[in-house]
Amino acid sequence: MAALRRDLSNQAGTFANVVFERENEVVISMPTSPTPSNDNPASTVKATDNPNATVVPGKMRSDREQIPGGFSKLDADKAETMEAAGAGNGAAGVFVTPGCQVYWPAPYEVCGAIKDKYNSLGGPNSFLLWPTTNELTNPDNVGKRSVFQNGPIYWAPRSGAHPVVNHFFAAWQRNGWEAGWLGYPTTDEIPAAEGGRRQEFNHGAIYWHFNEAYAVGGAIRDKWNQHGAEGGHLGYPSSDELPLAKYNGRFNNFDGGAIYWSTVTDAHSVDLVIATVWRSRGSEAGQHGYPVTDTYAEPGGQGWLAQDFEVDRIAFYRPF
Repeated sequence: MAALRRDLSNQAGTFANVVFERENEVVISMPTSPTPSNDNPASTVKATDNPNATVVPGKMRSDREQIPGGFSKLDADKAETMEAAGAGNGAAGVFVTPGCQVYWPAPYEVCGAIKDKYNSLGGPNSFLLWPTTNELTNPDNVGKRSVFQNGPIYWAPRSGAHPVVNHFFAAWQRNGWEAGWLGYPTTDEIPAAEGGRRQEFNHGAIYWHFNEAYAVGGAIRDKWNQHGAEGGHLGYPSSDELPLAKYNGRFNNFDGGAIYWSTVTDAHSVDLVIATVWRSRGSEAGQHGYPVTDTYAEPGGQGWLAQDFEVDRIAFYRPF
């Protein structure tokens, strides 16, 4: 699986496009999912009226209409003959798989549950725009995906069909796509606190805020949820879950601190002021060891924050 290739400079004056590549497929993905408008060339897309079953020079839809960017006249004419085949008027040698649909000018089939999800979003009128592949089988030989100009839709039997795009796709890619610990998407993007967004997966979630997206899962997410998740004092994640050598530990950074987990000490939050001191002394591998409590305010000690670690305690004075 290829890695994230590169960020491109702003090409249209509005969106800075991001290019992703997987198994020789390229997706040019916008950092936001715009709502179609009259300025969107896809906003008036519809099926071809009375599509020609064979290519008739001068009589094709491509001879009457401008072909959207990314497709050639050859693509458009092939798509039109496929539309005719899908309507039951196909010529010999041209067919569309039952349960699939073609969207002019893209000569690709979109099928089954992925087709249903795509149509529910608005098809080519949606932020995904047009398909750029036929339906593909994922490396697990179970799930399916179709790639569109602005991102893919993934499907698996237990999780359904959902688009994964933009920074969510980049974070999912970093963590191994569906073969990684997150697994398949189980929801579309969902609004979150303070203008953010989240997307659920089989074994965790990806949260986006201010143009960065990171994965959170397991006991670390459970602890974060206890503190109010993105709406709590820790705020949004600022890193993916990262490994630690001691006790096979893991941690996530957040805007207001961090959560550390290990097989010995479980998951505990460390507020930013304590984390700064603790990390200056070697973090979990240093003199204090892992946290064994969350950060807490010392009873009766106005302005003092404290946290217990494996070896001792760190207290920090912060006037309220």
